[in-house]
Amino acid sequence: MSRQTAVKRIRPAMRRAATAAAALGAALAPTASAWGQAAPQPNVTNTPAPWVGFAIMFVLMAVVLAISLMPSKRSHQD
Repeated sequence: MSRQTAVKRIRPAMRRAATAAAALGAALAPTASAWGQAAPQPNVTNTPAPWVGFAIMFVLMAVVLAISLMPSKRSHQD
């Protein structure tokens, strides 16, 4: 195998590796600035009452149950 043939085989792999490295760098670049910032303190003074969550859960469960129990519009030919 000649040197030119080996270079032709390696060149596309090197391009893919360079493209992958550039994509990884572009994806991780914004996180570098986040490392220097302190995390914000959570606001726990205005927590909703537990019954609100139970009410939402009950309404969603009722909707799912009502939809699943609706009769299908099948004809006698099914």
